[in-house]
Amino acid sequence: MTVRTAHPASIPALLLMAVLAAPLPALAQKSLGGGGGSGPVMTRDELRACLKQQATLATMVQNYEQERADLEREKGEILQNKQTLDAEAGGVKADVSKINELNARTEALSKRVSEWNENWQAFEKANRSGPMAERERRRLLSEKRSMEKEEKDLADERAALGDASGGASQVNSKVDALNARTVAWNERNKRVVKMGEDLTQERDLWASECGNRRYREDDEIAIRNGQ
Repeated sequence: MTVRTAHPASIPALLLMAVLAAPLPALAQKSLGGGGGSGPVMTRDELRACLKQQATLATMVQNYEQERADLEREKGEILQNKQTLDAEAGGVKADVSKINELNARTEALSKRVSEWNENWQAFEKANRSGPMAERERRRLLSEKRSMEKEEKDLADERAALGDASGGASQVNSKVDALNARTVAWNERNKRVVKMGEDLTQERDLWASECGNRRYREDDEIAIRNGQ
C-alpha cells in the first residue's frame, strides 16, 4: 500500500481592484443673451463670432456628454465584472482550502502507513504463533484495510475538486485584465474631467464676452440667413 503525498495547493494573492473615480459632472446650460445685458451693442461681426463660438461650444458639450455616458456605461460593466470575479475567486479559495486540508490528511495517512509497515515487518520477523499473535495479525490487517479505504476516499475527494491551481491562475488572469481595464478607465476619466473643466472655462469666457452683450435682432436674423 502506497499513499502519495501532494504539494499544498495555493492561489496567488488577488490584486486589489483599482478604484473607479467619481462620476463626471454635467455642464450647466448657457445661452446667448437676448439684449438684456449692458455695454455697447455688438456689431454684426462680433455677433457672428459669438454665434459661431456658441455653436462650437454646443458641439463640444455634446461630445463631452457622450464621453460621460460612455464612461458611466463602462463603469457599470467593470463593477459587474468585478462582482463576478469576486464570486469566482471565493470559489477558488474554497477549493484551495479544501485541497490543503486533503494534503494534511494525506500526509498524516502517509505517516500511519510508514508506521504500519514497520510494525508489520516487526511482526513477521518475530514469527510468533498462538492466539495473541493471531489477534495482532488480524488487527494489523484490519488497520491496513482501513487505511486503504481512507486512501481511496482521499483520491476520490481530490478528483472531485479538479485542478484548483489552474482555476486560480485563470481567475488571476481575469483580475489582471480587469485591473488593466480599470486603470485605463481612470486615465480616460481624468482626461474627460479635464475636458469638462476646460469647457466650463470656455463657456464662462463666452458668457462674459457674448452671453451678456446686447445685439440687434435684425443682425441675428441676417447672420442666420447667411448674410
